[in-house]
Amino acid sequence: TWSMLHNLGEHATQIAVHPTNPVFILVSAWNGLHRSTDGGQTWSTVFSGTTWDVGFHPTNPNVVYSLRYDASLNRCVMHRSDDGGLTFALKDNGYFVPSDPANASADGGRLGLTPADPDRVYVALIGRGKASDTGWIGMYQSLDRGDSWANLNGQDGAPYDAVNHPSVANGNLDGGGIYQGFYDFDMAVSHNDPDLCWVGVTALSATYDGGETWQ
Repeated sequence: TWSMLHNLGEHATQIAVHPTNPVFILVSAWNGLHRSTDGGQTWSTVFSGTTWDVGFHPTNPNVVYSLRYDASLNRCVMHRSDDGGLTFALKDNGYFVPSDPANASADGGRLGLTPADPDRVYVALIGRGKASDTGWIGMYQSLDRGDSWANLNGQDGAPYDAVNHPSVANGNLDGGGIYQGFYDFDMAVSHNDPDLCWVGVTALSATYDGGETWQ
């Protein structure tokens, strides 16, 4: 049996439950980040606007990560909270910036976290950074909780190459074929090997070196 706890009024994109305090819940949605500290009986909105993902640090739940839409540059950005999700700060040193914001499209992002390297954070991005991109922007990695970032593949978006710079969001790794967007987009990181990540969009791709190469 079920009972209604809260009507978001929009699409929910992720639910994160505190690892040691199960009545503390964060929900990301297209209309913001929502927070409950009493098992969903009451809710507050931490911030409004499109929010694609939220997750707790694997070993320090006072640290919370969130992916939000940034309208000024038409991109998905990461914010970090160090006070349990009460306040957030932008973390974008070395992070993705569209090369052509006027023709960019932020279709969403997913967080990747792992207890095998607790301070490591991955962000996989779909959409466009320029007109020639066809769905896959890339995956960024941080080794210091988001304070600095790098795309180990060395390139954002097109031109795609099925071997060196594949598009893992399209039906074909060369950037052609079907691209469906956020509703079938997810990622995960191994709990044993922090370099092993899986990204699923129209197909499932894996990287064994933190995003430098893909299969």
